[in-house]
Amino acid sequence: KFQLYEKDIEAVISRVLHGINTDYQVYKSDHPTQRYGKYGKDSYYLLGDYYTIQVNEDGSIGTFYRRNCARFRHKSIKCFFSLSLLHMIN
Repeated sequence: KFQLYEKDIEAVISRVLHGINTDYQVYKSDHPTQRYGKYGKDSYYLLGDYYTIQVNEDGSIGTFYRRNCARFRHKSIKCFFSLSLLHMIN
């Protein structure tokens, strides 16, 4: 089961956002009206887990969830957030 305390969720999201920031900024400058995402084999790796993230056009997080193994064998538990990407990075 994937359960974290609120402070830990904020720390994980912050670390993932920091890790994708450069790629996100390049993508947004090239595609300003499209959503950004890291999915499947492109999911972000952090401390033994892979995280899928979708950032909406307005910078809010549309989807954020952990894949609990490198081969994506287990069903993921989805957590939905409406945090501002710019707020988390700054």
